[in-house]
Amino acid sequence: MKYTGTFAVFVIVALLVGCEAAEDASQAGKPSAPPPAKIGVATIDKMSLTIPRLLLGEVHNAESTILAAGGAGNVLRVNVREGDSVKRGQLLVQIDDGVLRAQLKQAQAELKRSQVELAQAERDTKRLKALSEQGHYPEREAEQIGVTKQSLEAAVAGHEAAIQRLREEISQMRIVAPFDGVVAARHVAPGQWLRTGEPAVEVASSGQLEVHVQVPSELLGRVGSETDVELGDTQKIKGSIAGVVGSLDKRSRTALLRIMPEVSPEWLREGDAIDVHIKIDRAQEGVVVPTDALVQGVAGTRVFRIVDGKAEPHAVEVLAQSGTNALVKAPMLKMGDTLVVRGNERLRPGQDVEVVQ
Repeated sequence: MKYTGTFAVFVIVALLVGCEAAEDASQAGKPSAPPPAKIGVATIDKMSLTIPRLLLGEVHNAESTILAAGGAGNVLRVNVREGDSVKRGQLLVQIDDGVLRAQLKQAQAELKRSQVELAQAERDTKRLKALSEQGHYPEREAEQIGVTKQSLEAAVAGHEAAIQRLREEISQMRIVAPFDGVVAARHVAPGQWLRTGEPAVEVASSGQLEVHVQVPSELLGRVGSETDVELGDTQKIKGSIAGVVGSLDKRSRTALLRIMPEVSPEWLREGDAIDVHIKIDRAQEGVVVPTDALVQGVAGTRVFRIVDGKAEPHAVEVLAQSGTNALVKAPMLKMGDTLVVRGNERLRPGQDVEVVQ
């Protein structure tokens, strides 16, 4: 009996040890849960992104014009040379107007003669009308005097119109400065025959300059008078957008942008090429995320948002990038969301995470 009891105890112990070994083997065959991934995070706190664009502009005078003669003639005087400063209304070029002035004197003499004849016809008409009413003068002859008076009135009007036309032609033989500025080019010399409409002098306004820059069509709806603009490279000045020509150049598919500098320093000269720094604010198109939050994959770009301590992936469309930030379109993302910016390359959807500062 004693031997039998000892054997039973041995059997029971062996069974217990076997069960524990089987349980350990069963547990060893199950995959263990991955440990929390150690990550760094950032919070979405912006919905607008400033995009800098560097373009090339050309400096122009705000006002520049090529002056031409209104009539043909011999150039008598040229009062300016390139680089001369001029005032508005100053005489620049005088073209021979002798023939026109002679015609003007003739027209004035003819006007005076017609005015004298008209005055006499008016007196005769008044006198003969009174005699005719009294029966002392034939009515038909009185009417004839009235017709003569009307003819003289028409002649006076014609002479006055001719005088006005000649005075206008004489004024066009004088080329004057339309505004204060500088003579940029002189195309004529004394003694030269100048045809009607032929360029004589080019005048550029002094003081006020503007910069012309061709911008891509996609920027047209994003620039306005409040757009931040800087001009120059090593030396920079502020500028403002004065106007946008909406029609596109057929070859380059770009539009003309006119920028007015706040000041016109000496280094800013007409004809210079200059860097134009335009800062475009893109807002209400999505949310701004750190570029470190973007994970590139075969299926596209995504970010990981932290929800209840787990990594939740979201596909995003990158609209623009600037520096360390990107503007993305993602309907599920909003202000205040926490995104993974470090350790996101190997994250799996739903994986537990541990934020490490």
